Order: sequence, then structure tokens, then C-alpha cells
Amino acid sequence: LFAEEDEPDELLHPEKFIHPDTGATDTCVLKNTKLIKEVPTKSHNTLRIGSCSNHTLQSIAKGKLPLPSLPEEAAAAHKFSDMKINLLSVSKACDNGCVGVFREKRYVYQQ
Repeated sequence: LFAEEDEPDELLHPEKFIHPDTGATDTCVLKNTKLIKEVPTKSHNTLRIGSCSNHTLQSIAKGKLPLPSLPEEAAAAHKFSDMKINLLSVSKACDNGCVGVFREKRYVYQQ
């Protein structure tokens, strides 16, 4: 589920890859990303793009990432129709008992 830089499959199927984001407070995914126990959101969460931007996105669903080794709270994700790439909240994973390791072309998390 994690992508290496410039990987051709990632460009063809961005919904299958997730990128670590140290600034994301929640995990955000594309509309065609498969989630476990996905349900439509009744009260839409708003995602603000950049700290100085007025551009926002509205969530359309929520669920869990299909990563069994990720703690349940850290696997929670919000789906947005206008996302361009999937973003994993590094802080949320670390707050829930994971350790993140950044390598040259790969991010690895472990409990």
C-alpha cells in the first residue's frame, strides 16, 4: 500500500497507494480507494488545503484502511471526492502506538 517514488503503478492506480503526511491530522483518501466498513458521512468533515488557503474539500465517506497491522484508531480514514493522492496521517499513527521510519524511497511503520 506504500509507494516508492516515481513508481509506474502508482501513476496508473493512485487509489492503491498511500503517502505519509507529517502535517495531516487525519488520514484522507481518494473516492475510489477501498476501505473496510465504509459508510457515507452524514455530517461532512471539511479538509482545508494548506494553512493559508481558503480551498476546502468535503468528505463523502469514512472507514478503515485495509492494513491489519495498523491499530484501529490509526486506520480510520476519510474519503474525499477531489483528492489527488491518498495521505496517511503520520501523527495519528504515532499517537496510536506506531513508530514511523522514513527511508530514502519508502516510509515504514511498525507497532
